[in-house]
Amino acid sequence: MVYASPTLGGFTFNGMASLGESSTAGQKSFGNLYSASVNYAAGPFSAAVATMMQKRSATTGEDAKYALVSSAYDFGTLKLYGLYQIVRNQGTVEANDRREAMFGVNVPVSAQGTVAAALGGSRISGVDGGSASQFSLGYLHNLSKRTRVYAIASRINNSSAATYTTDSATGAGPVNTVGGQDVKALMLGVRHAF
Repeated sequence: MVYASPTLGGFTFNGMASLGESSTAGQKSFGNLYSASVNYAAGPFSAAVATMMQKRSATTGEDAKYALVSSAYDFGTLKLYGLYQIVRNQGTVEANDRREAMFGVNVPVSAQGTVAAALGGSRISGVDGGSASQFSLGYLHNLSKRTRVYAIASRINNSSAATYTTDSATGAGPVNTVGGQDVKALMLGVRHAF
């Protein structure tokens, strides 16, 4: 179930509830997911605050909780953006907590092309050597209003206990299971909006 409010003074509100599939007595809320966000946009400035909670999916583990704050400002000659996120019990695994921050800039270099750069960092709570940083540099080129090609180079520097990778939900990216192993990637692609 999803609700999206109309815009009022630049503000919009979104809410979502997704129910789990457990039929066991006392566990019917397991797997439920709830999220809400407040967004603001006025001229070149935009900001958002979002939160999400995922109920545990088994009799062990904890509810996962996420909180995110983001903002962007478009100066015309460049666009700055940033975000900060707190994660508690990620994947409903107790004490799997982390904090993440990211800052980026998009610079239009032609009517169709944009150079983008971003720097981010993550720290796993209570884990020595559980931090990582990432730098990405890319070029995005619009072929039409709905089609874009892109090339993005990225590097992740993992501390001794961090195992971050450029892997995504699509399965693209290297497998990294060794703490402290740094990762480099080059991503080429086409994006088409239907």
